[in-house]
Amino acid sequence: MHRYLSFWIILLALVFTAGPALATLEEAAEAIGSKTRQVMGGLKKGFSTEGEKRAQLTVDLSDTLKKHGLVLNSARKAGFEDILFAKGVTCYMVSEKPFFGRLIARAYGENGAELGQSMVSVNFATGLGQKVVFEYPRSLDANLVEKYVIDFIESDVTISVNENLMAQTGLRVSQLEEPGPGHPRMLKAYAVATKSFSGSLIATAFSDKGEELDRAQLSFRMNPEESKALRFDFTQKVADAKKFTIDYLSGTGLAVESGESFQAHKLEMTRTQDAGIEASGVRIVCYVIANEAFHGVIIGKAVDKSGAEVGRSVTRVDMKRDDATELILSFPQHMKVQEVDKFVMEARAEPREEAKTSPETP
Repeated sequence: MHRYLSFWIILLALVFTAGPALATLEEAAEAIGSKTRQVMGGLKKGFSTEGEKRAQLTVDLSDTLKKHGLVLNSARKAGFEDILFAKGVTCYMVSEKPFFGRLIARAYGENGAELGQSMVSVNFATGLGQKVVFEYPRSLDANLVEKYVIDFIESDVTISVNENLMAQTGLRVSQLEEPGPGHPRMLKAYAVATKSFSGSLIATAFSDKGEELDRAQLSFRMNPEESKALRFDFTQKVADAKKFTIDYLSGTGLAVESGESFQAHKLEMTRTQDAGIEASGVRIVCYVIANEAFHGVIIGKAVDKSGAEVGRSVTRVDMKRDDATELILSFPQHMKVQEVDKFVMEARAEPREEAKTSPETP
C-alpha cells in the first residue's frame, strides 16, 4: 500500500513540474519512461482482472444435487482479500426436500484441470436455506479458477438403518466419515430423527463378502428434527468394511411393537434397550412419549408366533401432554424366551383419584 502511495505522489509531482505538455497520465508516463508506463499498465490490468474475476464467479450444481432438490441462490468469494485468511466460496442454498450428507466443491481451471476441492457436511430442512462455506488452501490461486462445481459425495460403502427403528423414530443416517488409514476403528455417521429418540444403537460392519467384521455400541438422545454426528468406535479394524448396519441394541433380538390401545391413547414408543436375559428374567427399557395426557398402566406383552400371550409386564404411569419417560418392563424369569416372537405394548387408562366425584354426580 505504501509503495503504491509513494508511486502516485512522485507521479503527480512530475506532472505538476513538467508543465502543460505533461498534463495527462499517459504523457507523464512517457516522460518518466516506458518502464513506468509498463508498471501503470500492469497495475491497471491487475485491478481489472480482479474485478472481472469477482463478477464472473461461476458456481454450478451437479445433476445429482439438482435431483435431490438443492437450489443455489447466490455465491460469492470470501477470504481472498487477506492472505492470513483461508480462501473460500460462500454459497446460499435452499433444498426443496430434506437433504443431509456431504458436499464437495471442486475448483476447475481453464483447461478443465482440477485445482482444488473442499468438503463440508450439511443438513437441509424442506424449504429452508442456509449458508454453506467451502474453504480452500491458501495456495489456491483464485485467478486461475474458471468455475466451481458442487457435487454429492458418493461412496461404495453403504449404511442402512433397521426398518423398525426407522419407522418408530424416523431416524435417517448418511455416511459422514468412513474408517480409513488414519482411524481404522472409527465410523462417523450423520443422523436426523423426525421423532424423539433416547437409547442405544449397535453398528455392525460387514466385508464385501457379507462376513461380519465387528460391532460397536453407542448411547445417545435426540430431539425431533435434531441432527447429530454419531461416532461408533470398533475394537477391530474395519477400514475394509463395505457395509454397515445400524439397529437397536438388543439382547433377545426380538421386535417391540406398539399395540392398538397404545396408539389409541396417543402414546409413542421408541425401544431403547432390550437388556436380554438376566438372572431375574427378561428386561426391556422403553422411551415413551405422551402426545395427550395419560393416567393408567402400560402393559408389555410377550407373544408367540400364533399371537398367544406367554408373558407380561405392567407399569403404572401418570403423564401430562408432551411428557416423556423411560420405562423398565421386567418379565418373569420362568418365561421361555425361545417361545417369544415379539413384544407388544398396550395401554389401559384409569381414572385419577382427584377426578372422582360423589355418587350423585352423573
